[in-house]
Amino acid sequence: PEKLEPGQIIVGLSMNINMSPEEMVLFRSNWLEEIIKFDEPVSLLVDGRPVAYQEGVNFETKDETLLIAVDVGQNTRGLLSARMAEGELETWRETLMRMVKSLKLK
Repeated sequence: PEKLEPGQIIVGLSMNINMSPEEMVLFRSNWLEEIIKFDEPVSLLVDGRPVAYQEGVNFETKDETLLIAVDVGQNTRGLLSARMAEGELETWRETLMRMVKSLKLK
């Protein structure tokens, strides 16, 4: 949809072996910068694993975006991309971070 309604969220997952979490987040946000204004990326450790995230707002619809990349082990990183309705990032942030924490290769 062009603009999401309250309660709607679209989440995607991609995997990569060539980029660090920071590179994954920056690559995706650079690709979207014409339609989304992103804050500066943030890097941290979550459960001892490198994580990078970046938040943004669509210029026209005001829908919010959260990009989170995490090292999932075995030289692989995962990127969770989430788009939600305006003002809903705070509602979904904790759930999305729990999803990222659960990503592991076995």
